[in-house]
Amino acid sequence: MTVVLVAMACGTAFGQWRKGVHLGVGHSDTSTEIKHKGAVSLTAGVLVEYQFHTGIVLHGELNYVNKGLSIQNRRENTVYRGLESYDFRLYYLELPLSVGYAFEMTDGVRVTPRIGMYVGYALGGAGQAIPQNPLPDYAPGSGGNRPDFGLQDALLQKHPYVFGSSPRQDIGGVAGIDGDISKRLRLSFDVGHSLFYPLSSYFEKNDKFYFRNITFSLAYLF
Repeated sequence: MTVVLVAMACGTAFGQWRKGVHLGVGHSDTSTEIKHKGAVSLTAGVLVEYQFHTGIVLHGELNYVNKGLSIQNRRENTVYRGLESYDFRLYYLELPLSVGYAFEMTDGVRVTPRIGMYVGYALGGAGQAIPQNPLPDYAPGSGGNRPDFGLQDALLQKHPYVFGSSPRQDIGGVAGIDGDISKRLRLSFDVGHSLFYPLSSYFEKNDKFYFRNITFSLAYLF
């Protein structure tokens, strides 16, 4: 934080500012041992960075990110009784901060590996439970009789996700590499891993769903 404030006070005396907007697509997954499938993740946000003449880069972003996955049935656990899968999406506002070093190739072309941390807050989400054997009068969203999943109603059929005692806040590590292909365009690859898990209200304490995101993005710099 001190370095950032000094950079802001010094303007371009020791380096230069760069700003931009970016869009990304990637894979949202988790490090849990429970059988599951990942999902497509989308990211949109803004970025700002300060590069010192030494090549050190301070990089920050403000992103809207959707994360999610599909938890597959585990017959040995009564919590999942009658459940084929549970698909859910959570929507986060994230602030990644990282430090990197820019390797200049040619004019306007450079490669910058970086590493840091992010903080996030879940704005909301939705979940959909898929039954193994739907009743004849049961259909998603129809309000008909439902099988006994052993899950709270808030999880069913794209209802708004209820966090309860699950944490909305998130903290994690992030690493990435930026490739500036021109003075205006940048390709990036980022990997993030959370330290909190958002499903603690609904599953066993040993079932920890630490999010893991891999994202490819395209940025326009100005």
